[in-house]
Amino acid sequence: MQSTKVKKRISYGVLANFYSQGIGIILQLVSVPLFLYVLNAHEYGKWLMYSSVSQLFMMADIGVIAVIMNKITMSAGAGDWVAVNLYRAKGLWWFLCSSLFFLSIAVLAMFLLIGLDLIEKYDALVVVVLIGYILFGNIIGIFDGVFRSCDQYAKGVVVTQSIRFIETGLLLLFIYLSKSILVSAVVMLSARVLSTIFLAIWLNKECQLAGWYPKMMNFQEIRENVKLGVSWILYRLGDMVTIQGVTLVVGLVANPVSVAVYNTYRTLARLPLQITNSVANPYWPEFSKLWSINGAEVGEILIGLKNKITYLTIALYLVLMVFSPQIISIWTQGQIAFEFNVFFLMCLSASVIALSYPDKIFLSAINRVGKVSIFALCIYFSFLSAVVLLDISSLLFIACALLASEICVGFLNIRASRIILWNRR
Repeated sequence: MQSTKVKKRISYGVLANFYSQGIGIILQLVSVPLFLYVLNAHEYGKWLMYSSVSQLFMMADIGVIAVIMNKITMSAGAGDWVAVNLYRAKGLWWFLCSSLFFLSIAVLAMFLLIGLDLIEKYDALVVVVLIGYILFGNIIGIFDGVFRSCDQYAKGVVVTQSIRFIETGLLLLFIYLSKSILVSAVVMLSARVLSTIFLAIWLNKECQLAGWYPKMMNFQEIRENVKLGVSWILYRLGDMVTIQGVTLVVGLVANPVSVAVYNTYRTLARLPLQITNSVANPYWPEFSKLWSINGAEVGEILIGLKNKITYLTIALYLVLMVFSPQIISIWTQGQIAFEFNVFFLMCLSASVIALSYPDKIFLSAINRVGKVSIFALCIYFSFLSAVVLLDISSLLFIACALLASEICVGFLNIRASRIILWNRR
């Protein structure tokens, strides 16, 4: 391995991830007040609800695109460019088939809801367009795999996030001009289709590919990829449970004020986690490439990454704990009181996630997240079910339950990566 080139790629990847985080923050800061200014509360509420429904279709590929992305990168690491092109072609076929299948189901569901007078035709069309937008976005996983195979991970992050910025910018512009969520959704979908065509043409030239064409998977390949893909679905569900799931539990056992307090604390407590994740994510393609060549070297790089993340996590959370009372007071204009015990436990939970995240990245890079994801879901559901069944409304107890579950899941990630690395030696 040419260590200088790898370090350079990782450095660029870290900068690209920070750019991505900045784009996300800017879009959140701008979009919410603009929506509220242009639309009434009823229309804005419908947009949020329909957007949430469409987000569920991000998993319509059943996780197979993520599996293909890693296979493309690992094949490039082994120097097998025939396999790179083959996986890319089969990933495109899977994207087309899964997207058409789920879009058809969505359209049929909308016709049924219209027939039952549960939704207006206008709103049903908005939902279908937004679902199309989300489904079309799944192809980004294939593009990402190509970027990684060409050692262009950082460029891929910058390009795809810039396109996302343009798409959302057009959405906001047409919300302001047309004051119609349907017109804005159509514009956003059109922008995504055009950007996808642009990316395909650009990547074809940048990485000297043999064109974009689908190639059908046989039954054995479908079975293998779906099996691995389901593990990715479970992986994503685990993240959803710890964020949306815990919020729902707080709402069930407590009251809206507790939900506001919890979400405020969680948002602040996860800021350092977002920074450490941005540092760790660029190692993903390097792990995929090296795994097909030298498992021992992957282990050495993983240890080095874990040391960096440990020092960075400790430093960031020490700073956060010192300034958090003032931040919460100013940020919420004094409407959310600061409770040290609850916030400290939530920071500990986030720090546990940060410390085990390098192992999670490694497992993800080699398509080995399945068993850990199953156990993680069982752990999360067990702790959350206990909170609901015991009807405990104390945020302190809920924070303790979340911390205990994260410790267990973190241990599983670390243990799994060690076993895999040991067996590879």
